[in-house]
Amino acid sequence: MYVYRVQDDITTNELVGYSIKTAPGCESFAVHLRKLYGDGLYHFMAGDEQVYLLIIMDGIIISGSDCVITETFFGEILSSLPESKYSRLRVSEITPAQLDCIAESCKENQLIYRKKQRIFWTGVAGGVALLVICSSIFLYSIISG
Repeated sequence: MYVYRVQDDITTNELVGYSIKTAPGCESFAVHLRKLYGDGLYHFMAGDEQVYLLIIMDGIIISGSDCVITETFFGEILSSLPESKYSRLRVSEITPAQLDCIAESCKENQLIYRKKQRIFWTGVAGGVALLVICSSIFLYSIISG
């Protein structure tokens, strides 16, 4: 999942959304959560009887845990948690404030990406301009003899 923040045309409010598709300069939701909050078993209600689940242990996002599962399956995971190797992890529901913090972090990363992209293309344009100037001088010297 990736966090996006877009401007609503009608009310000029910022809308926060989540998608499985990537965006330039935006890391996955799981990476943001790991950077900001560390180890834990994180979840939130993602719709009708659907729960988003993410497990981070020792700074590693557990493969297959960045997903949406049924509420029943989530209950089974929680009931088997004390006997599992994940028993030391704290179980935390992701709050709207945390989602806003993650969205803000993503927005900052996108601004940094855009700035780096602008610097890169400015450098390319400057290089092309320098090449054109040098080529012009070289051709002028050949033509003028």
